[in-house]
Amino acid sequence: MSKFTLVAYFLWLVLGYFGTHHFYLGRDKQGILWLTSFGGFFWIGWIRDFYRIPAYVREANKNSYYLESLAVEMRHSKKPSLWKYVHRIVAQVAFGYFYRSLIRMAIPEEFQELQWLTTLLIPLGSAVGTYTVSNIGPIKSRFKYSLIGAYVGEVLFGDIHMFSADRMGSFAVGVSMLFSTFGWEWDRAVKPSKSYCQRMKLCLIIFLLYSVLCGSYVYHNMSVNTKDGDTLKVREVIHNFFKSPHWAKLKTSIWKVYEDFTREGWDGVKQRLTIMADFEGEDRARTVLGVASDATRKEIKDRYRDLAKLWHPDKHRGEGKEAANEKFMEVKEAYEILESLLTKRERRWRDNSGD
Repeated sequence: MSKFTLVAYFLWLVLGYFGTHHFYLGRDKQGILWLTSFGGFFWIGWIRDFYRIPAYVREANKNSYYLESLAVEMRHSKKPSLWKYVHRIVAQVAFGYFYRSLIRMAIPEEFQELQWLTTLLIPLGSAVGTYTVSNIGPIKSRFKYSLIGAYVGEVLFGDIHMFSADRMGSFAVGVSMLFSTFGWEWDRAVKPSKSYCQRMKLCLIIFLLYSVLCGSYVYHNMSVNTKDGDTLKVREVIHNFFKSPHWAKLKTSIWKVYEDFTREGWDGVKQRLTIMADFEGEDRARTVLGVASDATRKEIKDRYRDLAKLWHPDKHRGEGKEAANEKFMEVKEAYEILESLLTKRERRWRDNSGD
């Protein structure tokens, strides 16, 4: 099926960050690279695609001009020109380093001191990056070259760093790139087209693996800073969240949505979501006043009077006067919202009861 330049540009503009235009053109390897590296190594590849898309479309459509130019190039050189494809050499190092770093970050900190484990796993990222970049378009290279180079580079410059005093990850990836580039060949084989399902299945497996690595980094190694300046692991934050009243409230809300759906269908869900969204500001107002959802009008009024006395600007001096005035206005607004809602509900109740 013919591919269209206009469609490719539209996908590039709208969803190019996720490599959609490459998947459309059958360039699944490049699409996966874009999908897993924030738009082609942090938008760089996406920007470059702006002027490369016409050539990609010619290649996808097996355009006669493209095939003739490629045939001439293959006749004049037994292997792809390193000078012509120097951008690919740079991309091998960039993506190799990116995936190497991803695997390193995904290994839990308590295991990162096990040198044998890091030396075994981290080079896989270098190998995958250099191999994938090498095998886009009319060029191919065998995975064994990238893999051997990755382990050699890791021993020389990585965690073991025999040739350097410190770890030099970019040099380690560079060795993998050299081995991969040494194995470059023209891809002369005519490969049968994969079905849409086969392509989707492979992309899904790769994306799931990528998600597992990202999830491992976030859960095991990622930290956040609290308002008090303390540092907490994300897993501690998640654990505390599931024990917090916010999670209890969220669970209750989800259960209420389910009950409304079983009782009233989608209309019930719509009404429940409207309540949860707090369009009228009721939840915020009750939080400001510190009153429960079943508080009576008298309880609300009494609470408002207490807070109004506490935060009245006339009772504060200096720098605290402005802050007290803001708090006083916030309390007043909250009371007016609840008073208005109670009045409307009482009126609605009277109208429905026929009084």
